[in-house]
Amino acid sequence: MVKPNQGRPTKMTVEVVSKLDDAFMFGATVTEACYLSGISRETFYQHYRSDQEFSDKMERARSWLSTQAKHTLTAAILNGDIRSSIWLLRKRDSLPTETIQEEIKSQPDLVSKELKGLS
Repeated sequence: MVKPNQGRPTKMTVEVVSKLDDAFMFGATVTEACYLSGISRETFYQHYRSDQEFSDKMERARSWLSTQAKHTLTAAILNGDIRSSIWLLRKRDSLPTETIQEEIKSQPDLVSKELKGLS
């Protein structure tokens, strides 16, 4: 990842990569992560384009928070959180809340059975 070279020392040290990784894991933008790590966006993108291992590591870090949020949402839904279920249906299926609420009201036994099956 951090490659030794001759000439000018690299700004992309192990410490800088670690700071970038941490910043991305907690939702920072590229601009924010670079600022916190003490490098320019140009330096970041030069390494991102030229070093596959570095770019893969940064992409994993950038997706970490989203993945954690999905795990949290899934756990809530599996534990019977109707609001989380409605939110997901609205987001994924573009269903208006009223449509989902009408469906739940029209089939209370079905919803109740589904929730009991998750317990």
